[in-house]
Amino acid sequence: MNCELCGRALSEKEPIYRATTIVNWPLRPGVTIHAVCTKCTRQHFAHAGWLRAEPCEHCGRPVVIQIGRRKRPRLLVCCIKCRDSARNTAARLARQLALRERVCPTCGNGFVPNQINTRYCSPACRQINYRRRNRVTSPAAPFDPDHPRRDPSGKRTPPIDPIAAHASPRINPPRSRRC
Repeated sequence: MNCELCGRALSEKEPIYRATTIVNWPLRPGVTIHAVCTKCTRQHFAHAGWLRAEPCEHCGRPVVIQIGRRKRPRLLVCCIKCRDSARNTAARLARQLALRERVCPTCGNGFVPNQINTRYCSPACRQINYRRRNRVTSPAAPFDPDHPRRDPSGKRTPPIDPIAAHASPRINPPRSRRC
C-alpha cells in the first residue's frame, strides 16, 4: 500500500493514518478521506488530533483515525480493498445466518430454506396458513323479515323482471358493420 500524498510504499506493520480534508468544489462539496503515512501526517495534518491505533478489520494493520465531527466508521479498514473484503465477509455471514434451520409455523416441522424470505416448509403449508388467515369468522346475517329480497320462509326471491315491473326495456343501438 502507498501513501496517498507522497506515494511512498508502506510496510505491512506501519500504521495508516485516515486523514479527512474538506473539499469545497462547487458541484460536489464534502469530505475526502486519505490514507497517509506518519511523515505526511506530521507535515500536512500537524494540527489534527488522532485516536489510538486500532487494527484493520480485514488485514490487521494498525489504523489511526483523525478526531473530528465525523463518527467512527462502522468498518475500520486501512484501504479500499480491505473495505470491500470486509463488506463481502459480513454479507456472506448474514446470508448464512438467514439460511439456518427454521420451524414451519403451520406443521411445526424443521426445514432449511432455499431463500432468505421462506417461511413455510412446503407450498401445501403455505396454502393452509393462507386459508386460516382469510377464513370468514363473522356469524351469518340474522333473518330480517322486512328485507325486500326475502320471503317469510327465509328463501331468497328471484330477481325482479323489468318487463313485469313495467320498466321500459333497454334498447341497444344496432352494431355497425365493419368493412
